[in-house]
Amino acid sequence: NREKPDIIAFQEIDRNSFWNGRFNHGKFIAEKVNYSNWFTGTHQSGINLDYGTGLLSKFGLQNQTSIIFKQAFARTRKGFVLSTIDWPEIDDVKVDLVSLHLDPISHSERRSELNTLLETMDHRDNLRIIMGDFNMEYGEQRALIADLTTALDLHTWQPLEENLVTF
Repeated sequence: NREKPDIIAFQEIDRNSFWNGRFNHGKFIAEKVNYSNWFTGTHQSGINLDYGTGLLSKFGLQNQTSIIFKQAFARTRKGFVLSTIDWPEIDDVKVDLVSLHLDPISHSERRSELNTLLETMDHRDNLRIIMGDFNMEYGEQRALIADLTTALDLHTWQPLEENLVTF
């Protein structure tokens, strides 16, 4: 409430997991901050778990979809949610919003997951904002973020700034 963000992206947001009291965190947060536009997708379910990624927005979310990546060996599934908003300050401008969660261990799994994202976004002409837990640093050797930004013509805000703490 203090920051009043226009858009919020979540990763590992619970919907109905045993460890969280079996309630939908996306809905709970949306109600507490008075956002009527929210969407969560399940990427990991079963064994009393139900969680994934989500979006909250001050603006109407359209055409929401949830994409689940193939399961990496001995790890929980990851994925992303995608939705579109009408940009509030400019008529007839649509923006795709993505909340993404990539594999925490394997470079090759992250590459495969980013290929799925690229395939999904390839035919879309909207502007885009991609947020999430990439499980890698921007400047690291073999970093896939630079490949992603080039492929989708994305721009990062101060990606190597030392005073900006990101994970």
